[in-house]
Amino acid sequence: PRGLYCEIQATGGGLIDFETSPSINLQLVFTDRGGQTTNQVLALTITDVNEAPTAINLSNAVVLESAAPGTLVGTLAAVDPDAGQTHDFTLVTGTGDTDNALFDIVPGTNQLITTASVKTPGPRSIRVRATDNGTPAQNLNVVFAITVDGPAVSGADAALGAWVTTAAQYLYDDGTH
Repeated sequence: PRGLYCEIQATGGGLIDFETSPSINLQLVFTDRGGQTTNQVLALTITDVNEAPTAINLSNAVVLESAAPGTLVGTLAAVDPDAGQTHDFTLVTGTGDTDNALFDIVPGTNQLITTASVKTPGPRSIRVRATDNGTPAQNLNVVFAITVDGPAVSGADAALGAWVTTAAQYLYDDGTH
């Protein structure tokens, strides 16, 4: 009707997000021309949508250069706002996939393994996709730097110095600098 004003107020504040609260209350405040008001609360149920994973974690990102094919590098895990979802991990093409051929992910285990013996120490780049089991399925791609470390130093060789490893460079330190 003419002259009727309606104001909608969300109670409880915050964003409309199923994971935070699966329902919200809206308060409708109706005011007529004379300034009289009446209130009505409307309860809304929020329908969940599948969100994509927000991160992929790798438990370890270092492998020895002498490691045999099939050596476990680390285990992958996804962070997902949708509780209880499972994730499949695959190596995918795109920026950062330079060394995908040197690694594989064992289906059903989320384990990253070597597929070949890497002969040269240094960083290797792989691109991993986590795909959730929601409807529709959502995914996230992440690039990881895997460090291929030189051979372990022991015995008399250890007295000469130690290998200092970082993700991008290797320095030999014999303690004289």
